[in-house]
Amino acid sequence: MYHKLGNIPSKRHTVHENPKGGIYYEQLFGTEGFHGASSLLYHIHRPTMIAEVGESKVIAPVAAVSKNISPRMIQGFQAEPTDDFLDSRTPVLFNDDVTLAVAAPTGQAMAYYYKNGDSDELIFVHKGTGTMVSLFGELAFGPKDYIHIPRGTIYQMTFDSEDNRLFIIEASQPSNSLSDTPMESVNCLSIHPSVSATCACLSLRKQRMKWGVSPSR
Repeated sequence: MYHKLGNIPSKRHTVHENPKGGIYYEQLFGTEGFHGASSLLYHIHRPTMIAEVGESKVIAPVAAVSKNISPRMIQGFQAEPTDDFLDSRTPVLFNDDVTLAVAAPTGQAMAYYYKNGDSDELIFVHKGTGTMVSLFGELAFGPKDYIHIPRGTIYQMTFDSEDNRLFIIEASQPSNSLSDTPMESVNCLSIHPSVSATCACLSLRKQRMKWGVSPSR
Protein backbone atom coordinates (compact mmCIF):
# COMPACT_ATOMS: atom_id res chain seq x y z
CA MET A 1 0.00 0.00 0.00
CA TYR A 2 1.40 3.37 -1.02
CA HIS A 3 0.14 6.78 -0.02
CA LYS A 4 1.51 10.07 -1.39
CA LEU A 5 1.07 13.39 0.36
CA GLY A 6 2.75 16.68 -0.52
CA ASN A 7 5.63 17.46 -2.85
CA ILE A 8 8.03 14.52 -3.27
CA PRO A 9 10.56 13.56 -5.97
CA SER A 10 9.65 11.10 -8.71
CA LYS A 11 12.35 8.71 -7.47
CA ARG A 12 13.30 7.87 -3.91
CA HIS A 13 16.78 8.40 -2.43
CA THR A 14 17.65 11.20 -4.81
CA VAL A 15 18.23 14.94 -4.59
CA HIS A 16 14.98 16.83 -3.96
CA GLU A 17 15.61 20.50 -4.55
CA ASN A 18 13.85 23.23 -2.62
CA PRO A 19 12.61 25.94 -5.03
CA LYS A 20 13.68 28.54 -2.46
CA GLY A 21 17.22 27.21 -2.55
CA GLY A 22 19.03 24.23 -1.08
CA ILE A 23 17.49 20.78 -0.80
CA TYR A 24 14.88 18.94 1.23
CA TYR A 25 16.32 16.38 3.66
CA GLU A 26 15.15 12.80 3.28
CA GLN A 27 14.25 10.57 6.22
CA LEU A 28 13.13 6.95 6.14
CA PHE A 29 10.77 6.64 9.11
CA GLY A 30 9.92 3.19 10.43
CA THR A 31 9.84 1.38 13.76
CA GLU A 32 11.81 -1.75 12.79
CA GLY A 33 14.65 -0.33 10.73
CA PHE A 34 14.27 -1.37 7.09
CA HIS A 35 11.59 -3.95 7.91
CA GLY A 36 7.83 -3.42 8.04
CA ALA A 37 5.72 -0.36 7.26
CA SER A 38 7.61 2.87 6.76
CA SER A 39 7.34 6.36 5.33
CA LEU A 40 9.82 8.34 3.28
CA LEU A 41 9.70 11.90 4.61
CA TYR A 42 11.26 15.12 3.35
CA HIS A 43 12.15 17.97 5.71
CA ILE A 44 13.13 21.62 5.32
CA HIS A 45 15.47 21.20 8.31
CA ARG A 46 17.36 18.08 9.33
CA PRO A 47 15.38 16.19 12.01
CA THR A 48 18.68 14.91 13.42
CA MET A 49 20.08 18.36 14.26
CA ILE A 50 21.06 18.53 17.96
CA ALA A 51 21.07 21.84 19.82
CA GLU A 52 22.30 20.52 23.15
CA VAL A 53 23.19 17.25 24.90
CA GLY A 54 22.21 17.16 28.58
CA GLU A 55 23.08 14.80 31.40
CA SER A 56 21.99 11.18 31.16
CA LYS A 57 19.12 10.15 33.41
CA VAL A 58 18.16 6.58 34.31
CA ILE A 59 14.40 6.16 33.96
CA ALA A 60 14.16 2.35 33.95
CA PRO A 61 11.54 1.21 36.50
CA VAL A 62 12.72 -0.77 39.52
CA ALA A 63 10.50 -3.55 40.88
CA ALA A 64 9.37 -3.07 44.48
CA VAL A 65 7.91 -6.59 44.52
CA SER A 66 8.92 -9.13 41.87
CA LYS A 67 7.51 -12.57 40.98
CA ASN A 68 4.34 -11.77 42.86
CA ILE A 69 0.91 -13.29 42.37
CA SER A 70 -0.98 -11.29 44.98
CA PRO A 71 -3.94 -9.19 43.79
CA ARG A 72 -3.38 -5.49 44.27
CA MET A 73 -5.39 -2.30 43.89
CA ILE A 74 -3.58 0.43 41.99
CA GLN A 75 -5.01 3.85 42.74
CA GLY A 76 -3.75 5.75 39.73
CA PHE A 77 -5.61 8.96 40.48
CA GLN A 78 -3.51 9.35 43.62
CA ALA A 79 -0.38 9.91 41.54
CA GLU A 80 1.34 13.10 42.62
CA PRO A 81 0.85 15.98 40.15
CA THR A 82 4.17 17.07 38.62
CA ASP A 83 4.96 20.00 36.38
CA ASP A 84 7.02 18.23 33.71
CA PHE A 85 5.31 15.87 31.25
CA LEU A 86 8.06 13.21 31.45
CA ASP A 87 8.80 13.54 35.17
CA SER A 88 5.09 13.11 35.92
CA ARG A 89 5.12 9.53 34.61
CA THR A 90 4.94 6.99 37.43
CA PRO A 91 5.43 3.36 36.31
CA VAL A 92 3.18 0.99 38.25
CA LEU A 93 3.50 -2.30 36.34
CA PHE A 94 6.09 -3.53 33.88
CA ASN A 95 7.61 -6.58 32.23
CA ASP A 96 9.91 -7.21 29.26
CA ASP A 97 7.24 -6.15 26.77
CA VAL A 98 5.32 -3.24 28.27
CA THR A 99 5.42 -0.56 30.96
CA LEU A 100 2.16 0.78 32.38
CA ALA A 101 2.35 4.24 33.92
CA VAL A 102 0.06 6.95 35.26
CA ALA A 103 0.77 10.66 35.00
CA ALA A 104 -0.65 13.96 36.22
CA PRO A 105 1.28 16.70 34.39
CA THR A 106 0.47 20.23 35.51
CA GLY A 107 2.76 22.12 33.16
CA GLN A 108 0.67 23.48 30.32
CA ALA A 109 3.47 23.58 27.72
CA MET A 110 6.58 21.44 27.29
CA ALA A 111 9.73 23.52 26.82
CA TYR A 112 11.19 20.82 24.58
CA TYR A 113 10.35 18.18 22.01
CA TYR A 114 10.56 14.51 22.98
CA LYS A 115 11.28 11.27 21.13
CA ASN A 116 10.89 7.78 22.59
CA GLY A 117 13.41 5.73 20.63
CA ASP A 118 12.76 2.47 22.51
CA SER A 119 9.00 2.00 22.65
CA ASP A 120 5.71 2.76 20.98
CA GLU A 121 3.46 4.81 23.23
CA LEU A 122 -0.28 4.64 23.79
CA ILE A 123 -1.63 7.51 25.90
CA PHE A 124 -5.18 7.36 27.26
CA VAL A 125 -6.52 10.73 28.38
CA HIS A 126 -8.57 10.34 31.56
CA LYS A 127 -8.79 14.07 32.15
CA GLY A 128 -7.64 17.20 30.38
CA THR A 129 -7.54 18.67 26.89
CA GLY A 130 -4.73 19.96 24.73
CA THR A 131 -2.76 19.59 21.53
CA MET A 132 0.06 17.31 20.47
CA VAL A 133 2.46 18.74 17.88
CA SER A 134 4.67 16.44 15.82
CA LEU A 135 6.16 16.20 12.35
CA PHE A 136 2.75 14.84 11.29
CA GLY A 137 0.98 18.06 12.29
CA GLU A 138 -1.22 19.19 15.18
CA LEU A 139 -3.56 16.76 16.94
CA ALA A 140 -6.18 17.99 19.42
CA PHE A 141 -7.10 15.59 22.24
CA GLY A 142 -9.55 15.37 25.10
CA PRO A 143 -11.05 12.98 27.68
CA LYS A 144 -11.46 9.34 26.57
CA ASP A 145 -9.06 9.78 23.65
CA TYR A 146 -6.27 7.33 22.87
CA ILE A 147 -3.11 8.77 21.29
CA HIS A 148 -0.92 6.20 19.54
CA ILE A 149 2.65 7.48 19.01
CA PRO A 150 5.09 5.21 17.12
CA ARG A 151 8.62 5.04 18.45
CA GLY A 152 10.93 7.61 16.93
CA THR A 153 8.23 10.27 16.59
CA ILE A 154 9.39 13.71 17.75
CA TYR A 155 6.51 15.43 19.54
CA GLN A 156 5.47 18.06 22.06
CA MET A 157 2.40 18.07 24.34
CA THR A 158 0.53 21.25 25.29
CA PHE A 159 -2.27 21.14 27.86
CA ASP A 160 -5.07 23.68 28.22
CA SER A 161 -5.07 23.55 32.04
CA GLU A 162 -3.12 22.14 34.99
CA ASP A 163 -5.69 19.43 35.77
CA ASN A 164 -4.65 16.43 33.67
CA ARG A 165 -4.67 12.68 34.21
CA LEU A 166 -3.09 10.21 31.77
CA PHE A 167 -2.63 6.45 31.52
CA ILE A 168 0.43 5.57 29.41
CA ILE A 169 1.48 2.25 27.88
CA GLU A 170 5.00 1.90 26.49
CA ALA A 171 5.33 -1.21 24.28
CA SER A 172 8.84 -2.37 23.42
CA GLN A 173 7.57 -4.83 20.79
CA PRO A 174 7.07 -3.00 17.46
CA SER A 175 3.41 -2.37 16.62
CA ASN A 176 3.67 -1.11 13.06
CA SER A 177 2.29 -4.23 11.38
CA LEU A 178 -1.41 -3.74 10.79
CA SER A 179 -2.00 -7.47 10.37
CA ASP A 180 -0.22 -8.30 13.64
CA THR A 181 -2.05 -5.81 15.83
CA PRO A 182 -5.73 -5.53 14.94
CA MET A 183 -7.60 -3.34 17.37
CA GLU A 184 -10.80 -1.38 17.29
CA SER A 185 -11.23 1.41 19.81
CA VAL A 186 -13.35 4.48 20.26
CA ASN A 187 -11.72 7.91 19.89
CA CYS A 188 -8.37 6.52 18.81
CA LEU A 189 -6.09 9.25 17.46
CA SER A 190 -3.49 7.34 15.50
CA ILE A 191 -0.24 8.69 14.11
CA HIS A 192 1.02 5.75 12.09
CA PRO A 193 4.30 5.60 10.13
CA SER A 194 2.42 4.24 7.12
CA VAL A 195 -0.06 7.16 7.30
CA SER A 196 -2.90 4.71 7.87
CA ALA A 197 -6.26 5.48 9.43
CA THR A 198 -6.24 2.10 11.17
CA CYS A 199 -5.14 2.15 14.78
CA ALA A 200 -2.80 -0.72 15.59
CA CYS A 201 -2.34 0.27 19.18
CA LEU A 202 -0.80 -2.53 21.18
CA SER A 203 0.52 -6.02 20.72
CA LEU A 204 1.33 -8.40 23.54
CA ARG A 205 2.81 -11.01 21.24
CA LYS A 206 4.55 -13.03 23.92
CA GLN A 207 1.62 -12.83 26.34
CA ARG A 208 3.92 -12.95 29.35
CA MET A 209 2.21 -11.91 32.55
CA LYS A 210 5.09 -11.75 35.01
CA TRP A 211 4.56 -8.28 36.37
CA GLY A 212 6.89 -6.26 38.54
CA VAL A 213 5.20 -3.76 40.83
CA SER A 214 7.01 -0.43 40.74
CA PRO A 215 7.36 1.58 43.96
CA SER A 216 5.34 4.80 44.08
CA ARG A 217 7.21 8.07 43.93
